[in-house]
Amino acid sequence: MKPSMLALVCLMLLAVMTGCNSSAQQGDVTATSTITWAGIAREQYEQARAKWRSQGVEQYEARVEYHAYSEFQGIWTLHVRLAGGRPQVLDYIREPGLDAPLGFVGSHLSMPTSEAGKNYLKEQLQMLTLEGQFDDIPRLIDGNEQGRFKIPITFDDQLGYPTSVGPDLTPKVTENSSWTLLHLDILKQSKPTLAVP
Repeated sequence: MKPSMLALVCLMLLAVMTGCNSSAQQGDVTATSTITWAGIAREQYEQARAKWRSQGVEQYEARVEYHAYSEFQGIWTLHVRLAGGRPQVLDYIREPGLDAPLGFVGSHLSMPTSEAGKNYLKEQLQMLTLEGQFDDIPRLIDGNEQGRFKIPITFDDQLGYPTSVGPDLTPKVTENSSWTLLHLDILKQSKPTLAVP
């Protein structure tokens, strides 16, 4: 057996033994886990993104939990409009209780009050949208495949959107981050189309 084939078989056995393909509850969102350090991760990512795009979602509200050494750490509810597939955060709410370790928006008590500050924050929060996560996942897949880290990523089985990213399972990681979708409401949707893999 070739070394690459043996490695793939070992990874598949590991996934089966650790239950990586089992359904998991995450808040109000049901997801099917897909561990991305297996060789087929890029294909799974492309299928999930195509499935999400085929839903014709124009606006949604997502409640997400973000852990990182960042001023954006916290639980956020984001009202998002998609224009040409690009996210625009229309409004946001930051929940109290999970304050960030630093930054100008480190807690719900220090949110910007000026229009310029609010608009700046909306632009920065695009990274926490579903599309922001989709945009970052290829970088994570590459790192997983190169053995730099081991970041589990899950997608919704029916609609394709990401439901969790991270944390890094590599030993001795000092600055770890994770993103979890707690709830999703699709507010406006055109007619869904057939997803092309």
